[in-house]
Amino acid sequence: MRNGSCLALAAVIAVTLLSPCTLHSQVDPSLLPATVSLRQEVIVETLRNFAVQNDQVIGGDVVKREMSIVDMGSGTLISRSGLILTNYHVWQFKTTVRLDKENRVAYRLKAATADMLVYMLDSANVFKEPKKKYVAKLVAGDEDKDVVVMRCTLDATTGQDIVTRDFPYMKLGNPFAIPLNARIGIVGYPGIGGKTVTMTEGKFLGYVGDDDCTVKTDAAISFGNSGGSAVYENSLFGVPTAVSASKGGASFGYIVPVTRAVGPLIAAAIRFGEQAPPIDRRWLASDLNSDASRDHVFVGGRLVAAQTNKVVPDARVVIFRADRTAEQIDALHGEVRKLVLISAIQKALSAGKPVSQIAKTLELDEDDVDAASKVNVERIASDEARRFFRGEFFFASVNSSEEGFFFTLTDPVPKNRAMTLVVLKEGFRRVERSLRTIDDVFQDLGAVTLYAY
Repeated sequence: MRNGSCLALAAVIAVTLLSPCTLHSQVDPSLLPATVSLRQEVIVETLRNFAVQNDQVIGGDVVKREMSIVDMGSGTLISRSGLILTNYHVWQFKTTVRLDKENRVAYRLKAATADMLVYMLDSANVFKEPKKKYVAKLVAGDEDKDVVVMRCTLDATTGQDIVTRDFPYMKLGNPFAIPLNARIGIVGYPGIGGKTVTMTEGKFLGYVGDDDCTVKTDAAISFGNSGGSAVYENSLFGVPTAVSASKGGASFGYIVPVTRAVGPLIAAAIRFGEQAPPIDRRWLASDLNSDASRDHVFVGGRLVAAQTNKVVPDARVVIFRADRTAEQIDALHGEVRKLVLISAIQKALSAGKPVSQIAKTLELDEDDVDAASKVNVERIASDEARRFFRGEFFFASVNSSEEGFFFTLTDPVPKNRAMTLVVLKEGFRRVERSLRTIDDVFQDLGAVTLYAY
């Protein structure tokens, strides 16, 4: 690929990332190898003979296809077994198309795999560039909270399973026990710092608001630090995530507290048998913690067929408040899905996407897309739907995995409340039973038995 093309492609794949803020005593140098560089294998397709509508590339013939490796951001090893904590947006590579109008060519970039390449420092010389060491696979993630837990599974050179697990790692720290204006350290791989690790510093400036415990810092901002390490007293208290728009020459960096990763960490421990680092319940109970993890519990279990004792995958599991009937919840669920779809259509139209493209992506008729554009969502929403979107709990709905495992990863359930559990799966009798949630971080319902017709 020509150098000019490479530079253009690099600009396309650049993610809005966080940056530096110096370290000094905040990080023991022996911990630096725990901060890794995460890269993605990408397929780059060169397109010709395409149409352009509202600056969107439609169709086209692939005249060239090649592989490339791109820097996505940073991550932190948080367990001896090789668990990595990073941002969801660092892990998720969205297909991107760049149009070169002058040369009538377009480049389509898409992930070759959902796995990521892990580049690590040599502990004997941390000033050297990190080397490709492992392949990491997704364990669990929460897009809304912008956190992902991955696990190093393969040797990136040989492709063989990792046998010995003795990874360098950082212990987790309390994001709600840092004094205001205390010096914090940021470790990662910002683009302006070249390929080597960068350690910088900034001040802990508190939180965004009463309903958002995202941490603020005056750390400098640059590409590449997203997903990396925010450190206080040698403990990882958060994940550098984003930067505010500059106003009057000043900007703020934002850090996701590690407490927002409690769901993916529990999923790693329960579903995959990982020795995931625990998050202290006292951190979650802090008045400064605005997440649902403060007063909600993650609920999980496994679905098993009575006759065969085999697990039941792809079953719908709904946990809802006991003061509603299953029919009421089903109606609310349907309304919420409809309103979300309408909102997504209107957002896509506002972004300039063609009706035909939206219809194709969402598998709708173009008339349906046009009709959705004229709907006033706020006016047609029921009172309960409005309350649902404002955060009031009505239900959590998940599907069981291939292993029959279900877990309310993105929808924890209020603690100490009467609930109803419903399980629906074609070919099996409906399961409906009462339960009461507990005052804990995770509630394991064990094996839930389904009976075939």
